[in-house]
Amino acid sequence: MKEWGAVGWFLLAGAARAALPWSEPGAPALMDDAPVMRITAETLGKTLPRNGGRLVRRESFTILAIGDSVTATGPYPEILTQLLERATGNKSITVVRAAYPGKGTDAAVRRWWRDIEPVDPQLALIMFGLNDQAAGVPVAAYQEQMRWLVDRLRSEDDADVVLLEPTPHIGITPLVDAKAPPPPEASVFRTVGFGAALRETGAELGVPVAPTFDALWGNGGVNLQEAARRMWPLFPRSYKEPFTTLVETGGRGDTIHPNARGHLALARAVFTTLAGRPRVPPLHLSGETRMENDGWSGRLTVKNLTEESRSGRLALYPFAGEDLHENHDYLLKAGESIDLEFTWPANRVESCLQVVDYHDGGSRVEAVRLTSGEGWEREHLVVADGLVVLRKKAGGLVKVELPKAAAVGRIPLTGGGELAFVRHARATEGEAVLDGVLNDWGDAEWVPVGEEVQARSVRGVIRDLRATSGECYLRWSFRAGREGVYFAFRGSGDLSNDRFTVLLDPRGPEELGSAGPYYWVDGAMKPGGAIALKAGDSSRTSEGLYAAWRDAGREITEAELFVPYEVMHTMAWPASGDLGLSIVWMHRHPGGQTTRLVWSEDGYAWTPRWFGVVRRGGGELPWRVRIK
Repeated sequence: MKEWGAVGWFLLAGAARAALPWSEPGAPALMDDAPVMRITAETLGKTLPRNGGRLVRRESFTILAIGDSVTATGPYPEILTQLLERATGNKSITVVRAAYPGKGTDAAVRRWWRDIEPVDPQLALIMFGLNDQAAGVPVAAYQEQMRWLVDRLRSEDDADVVLLEPTPHIGITPLVDAKAPPPPEASVFRTVGFGAALRETGAELGVPVAPTFDALWGNGGVNLQEAARRMWPLFPRSYKEPFTTLVETGGRGDTIHPNARGHLALARAVFTTLAGRPRVPPLHLSGETRMENDGWSGRLTVKNLTEESRSGRLALYPFAGEDLHENHDYLLKAGESIDLEFTWPANRVESCLQVVDYHDGGSRVEAVRLTSGEGWEREHLVVADGLVVLRKKAGGLVKVELPKAAAVGRIPLTGGGELAFVRHARATEGEAVLDGVLNDWGDAEWVPVGEEVQARSVRGVIRDLRATSGECYLRWSFRAGREGVYFAFRGSGDLSNDRFTVLLDPRGPEELGSAGPYYWVDGAMKPGGAIALKAGDSSRTSEGLYAAWRDAGREITEAELFVPYEVMHTMAWPASGDLGLSIVWMHRHPGGQTTRLVWSEDGYAWTPRWFGVVRRGGGELPWRVRIK
């Protein structure tokens, strides 16, 4: 083995390929420290049932690596290729990336046609979660988008799929002269809830899940700071310097993107998964929550899966990335179980419980997907007559009458949760004169964007900094034209520094409200009646976009927009008459803070599962209902 600088040993499978984009000029060849595990055709027939035989027969084999910046900046797919080459003798394995730095699972879904569909892979590796968690993506949306990707890869490409757990974020150590304090210590494992959801989805779909979080976490430490420091050798000074480590800088550097040694650990975790060696934690954890008068409480069931007695301490963290937690000591004989009671610190509940298991000088992290006797069978549905019939998980029906005069609203539900509703909007047919003057919109119907219940953060929490709703309150209307969609809005207050996004889903009615590709247009108000418009990255073009606004007096702004159908990869309004649509308005206050107003969805906007619907033509308009 060779030493790289003074930082320790880097272990890679075979010599680093000079042509790889992640290689540094002059970097030494890096050797493996252990023999490659044998992979048999029988094993690959189970882990790669569609194309494992092709790999063993040494036929051409394409690996598509889909993910965020961890996939974009590091060589785990190439290292895996070398491991597979040594194990099978197949020298015809190639790697293609579809990676989206700073983005989440939704980016791969909406850019399927551009980045994934043309590849035709035999094996797809999918790693997302770091950005999904940070951006407030609900776990259910993350799972839906993963299912969509897996289904498409299997049905359209006949590809095998392996899901990779999102990795730790180790930047929790206070550093001298740091410009900003580090995030809470619990941020080091903020992605484990998404890893647990990924394993749940993998089991549902019959897809292997590689324990890539565990591969970096290793033996952890006696506390979270020590766990982070023990991972310093696996992270670089900069992702552009993959043969460096944080050991050199005392923890100062890139704490998100693993270095070359870290990517070796990721590749080995995938290789071990393909070799049929599943992740087997020492403890089996399951949990449930229940509603009480003053909030939520829960029970965690812990079972020792080892053949020896095991003792330690469990730290239970109810909220991802927050340090608030409870400690529980345990002593379990082989096969023994215990129940631990815990409480939520507020009338707030999450779908996962993060658990740190401190044992024998080290630690492991697990996330427990919580079940509840409370709750409802369906999360969202369409209601035609205003009467919502809900089926409780514990049994029984509850009927809720929607206020027919309200276009949007929220209704608290007995036993916890709430019912959120938004009525379909209507689009008239015809053309409009794009001058910012709304005289030709006399026959239009309008929907509100500015009600108090519409002031939401990306995590779905009410966050309204307006002194009154009149400080920023808009009404929008829609028109189905021959070549595109016309929008009009009339708003109160000073909107001159505001921005907005219109999101569009032209799929058929059976797909509206589910994961899938979508399109969007960003807008920014500019002086002199101009509005800067730009189509999102899933559109082929921004040509033909147009918008104008005017000051209509008395702090009233009027505006018109035009979005060609081509921006949505279509040539006409959907034949069903229904267009999935969402509006997100960002109102900038004088102090620089922002109030975010949304028409239909609750929080995170970049998934069409919560889009509203604009219907062309007459007739009664139904409601889209969501149960939280």
